[in-house]
Amino acid sequence: MSRNLSAPLAAGVVVSLVLAACGGQATSPSAGASGGGSDGGPSGELVVITPSLTGQGEDVITQAALEWSHKPWWDDVHDYVIEQDTEGALVPGLATEWTPSEDGLTWTFTIREGVKFHNGDTLTAEDVAWSWNRVIFDPASTHTIIGRAPEVESITGDGNEVVVVTRSPQATLPMWFAELDGGSAGAVYSQAYYEEVGDEMWSEPIGTGPYQFVSMEGEQSATLTAFLDEERSDWQQERTPGFKDLTIRAAPDASTRVALLQTGEADVVPLPISSIEELEGAGAELIQVPGATQSVMWCMGFSMNPDSPCNDEAVREALSIAIDRQGIADSIFRGYAQPSSAFMAGEGAHGNPESLAAADFDPERAVELLAQAGFDESNPLTVEIVVADVPGDMPLMPTTAEAIAGNYADIGVEASVRVGEEEANKEALFGFEFNGQEAGDPPTPITLYIRGMDNRYYFVDEQATLFTDDSENGSSVWNADAFPEMSERLRAIQAEFDFDAQGEMMADYHNWMAENWLQMPLLSASAVFGVSDKVGGWDFRIAGKGFPHNMWSIQPAE
Repeated sequence: MSRNLSAPLAAGVVVSLVLAACGGQATSPSAGASGGGSDGGPSGELVVITPSLTGQGEDVITQAALEWSHKPWWDDVHDYVIEQDTEGALVPGLATEWTPSEDGLTWTFTIREGVKFHNGDTLTAEDVAWSWNRVIFDPASTHTIIGRAPEVESITGDGNEVVVVTRSPQATLPMWFAELDGGSAGAVYSQAYYEEVGDEMWSEPIGTGPYQFVSMEGEQSATLTAFLDEERSDWQQERTPGFKDLTIRAAPDASTRVALLQTGEADVVPLPISSIEELEGAGAELIQVPGATQSVMWCMGFSMNPDSPCNDEAVREALSIAIDRQGIADSIFRGYAQPSSAFMAGEGAHGNPESLAAADFDPERAVELLAQAGFDESNPLTVEIVVADVPGDMPLMPTTAEAIAGNYADIGVEASVRVGEEEANKEALFGFEFNGQEAGDPPTPITLYIRGMDNRYYFVDEQATLFTDDSENGSSVWNADAFPEMSERLRAIQAEFDFDAQGEMMADYHNWMAENWLQMPLLSASAVFGVSDKVGGWDFRIAGKGFPHNMWSIQPAE
């Protein structure tokens, strides 16, 4: 017999915790509740497994490519000025409010008073300004946020306010510094501590987060302990961890992670989908986080090549409705995925079009549409599906590509699959090496490009990066002159300062994209974690890429 435990979830749906048959009634304590030590504070140790801790001790600003290897514990040590709730809305973090000026050129962030760093120093607005200036303007910074530098005039701290002055109105600026799945640009550090210890800060970090750093062992593990200083602010006390001590261990091999769960050597373990059925059969306790990652496919560069068959809407529709998304979700993902309806949106994401359904699976109509466009047995459409194996962005992408190729074969489309390394695919993308990216390329085979992404990171700015031609990415993907309405919509959303209105415009944009078959959303996959009987509740909030996150909120079972 199994029972379910419901808890809040970033994706805005219920988290299912499947419990073993024996044991007491499970409950879901609120985040920040005491863990049950003799003095009412947290007690006990939690061991969490993560796929990688590569690059520990490195400066995450000058080595930004490493930041994901730090994320499994970095965000429990450091805080952000802005966080996100379970619906993707921006909520107070270190800042209680943020407001734009009437002309849109100045954002003012009001910083909480009395927040303490782990060494006892008080957080100041100057610390926030210094952290943001360094990641944006430091010549050594390799963070993607340096692309914002030309738009920023200054970032200063004064009293309990941080003031960001820009050269043009920037309605989406708060998102630059919010806690996101995909980066740590907005994390806040102590300027005084950095000036005291220099780069040693990265191997012995201090922050204001619920956990404070204790030690780390190379790229193998990091050890943290609950920050319980009596002088910390009320806000920090509300975020007291559920467990006193936290150890994060790296286990790149999936079978090793499963074994650590089975032997009781770990309490929270991200699981590969291939192992879930076996573990369920053995009575393992599992937490499923629906909609953590998603995949999408689009016809590469057709707007830049007038000869591409994808300029015909009938072809775009046919290529989308020929995909058996539900069948792939059931067979390849064993039910731990669902068809998705929008590109760079999903449950829990700002601007998700909740009423938009995934494209129907209709191979008969797909054949009719292809015939309408001039493709049949005597003149078959040919495509090459380009994909990389990046489980952190979306599991099983090459297998999904092969399944789609099979769907296409069923409607007479000749499809091949090219599996490349992620960076090599990006270099080919930016180098205009994929067929169809430029005018004059042979019209076929069409390049269909698959990518995965975490569900809580991509917003209007990232859409603009892909679908407007004023960036390296956009200029290699999209010709704004061919579909001017796309750029017009994105620019209008970027200019909207009301966050709720911006979300409504994003939802409308996704509906418009679907109506014109300008993208092929594929699947949204669950992140699945195996947990020990110590775990009673977990406020996931941000849980993309299938990595453990927000571990201070993990609560002990009663």
